[in-house]
Amino acid sequence: MSGEAKQTLSREAIAVEHTLADVRLILWLATVAVAATYWIETPIHFHQVAAMAVFLVYCVAMWAVIKYRPWKFRTAAIVSSFLEVFLITGLIAAWSWMGPVFTRSPFYLWYVFYVASISLRYGMQMSILSLSASVVMYTAISFFTPAKFVYSAGFMGDTGFLFVLAFMFGHIAERQRSYQKRLAVVNELGVELASLSTSREIVNLLVNETKALVGAAMCWFASGRQDGESFNGSDGLLSEMSASLGMWAPAEVMKRREALVSNTPKRDARLPSDVREKLGFKSLAAVPLWVRDVPVGVLYVVDKEPRGFSGYDLELLELIAAQAAPIIENVQLWERLKEAAAGEERLRIARDLHDNFLQTLSALKLYLERCRMVIDKDPGRAKGQIDRMLEISTEGLADVRSYLSQLRLVGPEPSKFGQAAERCSTEAAARGGFNVHTDIKISEECITPEVSLAAFQILRELLNNVVKHADAANVWVTIKTAGDKLEMSVRDDGKGFEDQVGASHEEGHLGLVGVRERLEEIGGDMRIISHLGEGTEAVVAIPIIASDSAS
Repeated sequence: MSGEAKQTLSREAIAVEHTLADVRLILWLATVAVAATYWIETPIHFHQVAAMAVFLVYCVAMWAVIKYRPWKFRTAAIVSSFLEVFLITGLIAAWSWMGPVFTRSPFYLWYVFYVASISLRYGMQMSILSLSASVVMYTAISFFTPAKFVYSAGFMGDTGFLFVLAFMFGHIAERQRSYQKRLAVVNELGVELASLSTSREIVNLLVNETKALVGAAMCWFASGRQDGESFNGSDGLLSEMSASLGMWAPAEVMKRREALVSNTPKRDARLPSDVREKLGFKSLAAVPLWVRDVPVGVLYVVDKEPRGFSGYDLELLELIAAQAAPIIENVQLWERLKEAAAGEERLRIARDLHDNFLQTLSALKLYLERCRMVIDKDPGRAKGQIDRMLEISTEGLADVRSYLSQLRLVGPEPSKFGQAAERCSTEAAARGGFNVHTDIKISEECITPEVSLAAFQILRELLNNVVKHADAANVWVTIKTAGDKLEMSVRDDGKGFEDQVGASHEEGHLGLVGVRERLEEIGGDMRIISHLGEGTEAVVAIPIIASDSAS
């Protein structure tokens, strides 16, 4: 048991001692009230007042220690367990000189309180010892006081009542202490599960810890996902069992939404006989794991011993399931999101390769074919084509290097988008031979990874168009967040093209088609304003929150 689990049990024990200290003071006040009724009619004796005062000091001292020095609760409990029985005996003895009536309630309740407190602290065995000590002390009072009543019917009834009380409190305390220990371990298990990063690691730990907590011979987990994946290190056995478990199959258990237990499988019609004979188990329990309305899986536990699973074991399994279900579901959801993101990233890279580098390779192939056709007839023309191929390959190599550099820069962290946009603009200026002016004012904490990646790719494509076609001396890049949108503007003072407001593309500007396709996927839009000799401006608006079209 780890330190955190021990601290949890210590807090529970301190809470018990707080309750006992409060009840002790209340019982002392009740004792004073009863004694006062007799002091009205009879003289007050010194030994009675002294006994009451000593007991008050003890009660207040125990309350103060638990209140202000709770870390000393174990020492206080040990001292109380030994000292309290003698103080109770002294209190009752001081009043027994007036007759056996004073050994009745609430004086006799002190023995009841003593037995109950020992039971809550230490369980069944110590409660029996406390009962024995109480009976011995009670008998001693009966023998050595003037009013002897050891053989009275009241004495025998009180002793029997104490015995029943000790057994009952001891049994309850044993179960409570065991439950508290298991609860602390289950809470600790939840913390350990939450610290793991993969669903397989989480399920393996869940299976091993559940097997140890319940004392089972075998335990496994069947996923509630459609693929029905199971985990336990015996995949052949599980796949065979899953097809022949009948109403105990994972799908059926998840449908019922309640735990199943069978401690007599040979007579349980719900369980197929071939499965019972194959495993040879004596009892079986299946607990479904749900998070709201989402099925997570089923936890199976098998015990080969004949003792069977009790209601207490079932409560523990349900507690474990409640702890594990949201953790498993969250990790599986994250894994599915990562798989989807990885697939989208692969598609994006494939599209980039197609839109950019594949065009470069196609151009090289075209020039090579032309060069082969004219190299013998017109070597001068072939040399010109070779020079053009060299120019294209140099540009392509620069594009590849720039793309890889930018791809490393923009990861899943949106906080890198501003830095990536600055670097992309600077590298485009170096390739295009123009001056770039950037104005980036964005609230990066509200930009999702998907938006940052899409925006970066669009910006890169717009700048590539400027490098290839604009013949500009200056380029202005403006990026800002406006409400629920990310707005980008790329404006140049280049040659421009015919007046086309909102045009989709012109000859030589085919890269804009890919930009529009990306924007359609994420629910964005783009406006292009251009005039011959006056440059071109592309304005892009991207919703920060994914739209329905994007989903």
